[in-house]
Amino acid sequence: MSPEPLRILLVEDNLGDVRLLREMFATEPPGSFEITHLPRLGLALHHLAKGGVDIVILDLGLPDGNGMDIVRRVRTLAPGVPVVVLTGWDDDVAVAEAMKEGVQDYLVKGQIETRALPRALRHAIERFRLLTKAALTNIELERRVHEKDILLGEIHHRVKNSLQVVSSLLSMEAARITDRLIVEMLQSTQNRIRSMALIHQTLYQSNDFAHADFHAFLRSFVPTLIQSYSLHPDRISLAIHVDEIRLPINAAIPCGLIVNELISNALKHAFPNGRSGEISIEFTEDKGNRATLSVMDNGVGIPEGLDFERSETLGIQLVHVLAGQLGGTIVVSRNSPTRFAMHFPLAL
Repeated sequence: MSPEPLRILLVEDNLGDVRLLREMFATEPPGSFEITHLPRLGLALHHLAKGGVDIVILDLGLPDGNGMDIVRRVRTLAPGVPVVVLTGWDDDVAVAEAMKEGVQDYLVKGQIETRALPRALRHAIERFRLLTKAALTNIELERRVHEKDILLGEIHHRVKNSLQVVSSLLSMEAARITDRLIVEMLQSTQNRIRSMALIHQTLYQSNDFAHADFHAFLRSFVPTLIQSYSLHPDRISLAIHVDEIRLPINAAIPCGLIVNELISNALKHAFPNGRSGEISIEFTEDKGNRATLSVMDNGVGIPEGLDFERSETLGIQLVHVLAGQLGGTIVVSRNSPTRFAMHFPLAL
């Protein structure tokens, strides 16, 4: 079974050029090309609208149109049909403009060998098919990425809501208990859950569902954490000095929990007997794609006899475990000011 002929729409008003072009196809196998010649753009557009065209050979100077406007009108009407310009305009600017408009090739009359035109048309069609396939693939990839972004946003939103439900249940349970120690344990757990929920909320509200704006997280979470301890607002001042760093979720949640534990520890122990003071947080990006997260206070300091490395309190144990997950190290200064600094790599 012989292949279908290549259906060519030749848009050219010069009959001498039409005759020469037809002669270029004379050496091709019979039935391999089917040429429809139309001398005006309007007639060509009407023919294109009916379909049945595999490629357009287009002159840029016609009685009812000229220049790039011709190309744009043809491409707009039939975006799925490749266009080859064949014109007398030997102009680099015109070539660049034509290619920008989606033309597959730009040929100049009088500079084409006899057998070159059929070959150029075949190459133009194949190139157009490959470009179209690539464009469709990109569109499909973009669609899938968009769907995944929507799904990730919904996941972060639902996780945040679920964590908030758990936090509310703990609050309700704490309201029924009179044992102060148990209430404090529930409150500590509730604050840890809040920190994780806020990380997910920060991700949900951003355009990047994989990296959290830790600066925004700290400015939202830390004041709420301090308020949860029912301290007089004038007793403890807060200073936050944070670089604009976006953390991947597998680093943001451990860092958020570490901040929660260290600030909670300072609120419980650094300012006894109504003492006033300041808590400050620093988060800076260092050389070598590393970062330093520091929590400081100007309270009473850490007693000399307290071994931070061997502490049995859950909060300090969590700090060590989480720092290890991040590949980080903790450096402690006991007073003037008391400072917990974690150095860790940003690339996890």
